[in-house]
Amino acid sequence: MSATDRHSDAYLKLIFLAQIASITMMWMFLVSVVLWILHLVNVARELHDALTASIGLSLIVLPAYSLVAAILTFVFFGLRRGARSENDEPGESEGERHDS
Repeated sequence: MSATDRHSDAYLKLIFLAQIASITMMWMFLVSVVLWILHLVNVARELHDALTASIGLSLIVLPAYSLVAAILTFVFFGLRRGARSENDEPGESEGERHDS
């Protein structure tokens, strides 16, 4: 293995770790938004205030953030699986055809 290959492997590992950190922070943000909205609903209920603002906000924000987070996670793992199958040796891939 040459120095260039080792540098490339280290670079790819760094990119992978940055992507994992990005996905983790995205899901942590989604969880924090859910907790914040639950807090808003509790405070509005304790103060005998209208719940419509908190519930209206949650009906728009939660599905939108959840959808974006799920799609980005699906794309990330799908691309990882595709890159892994491209690096397989011929004949190792399950979906590969063998013409006779």
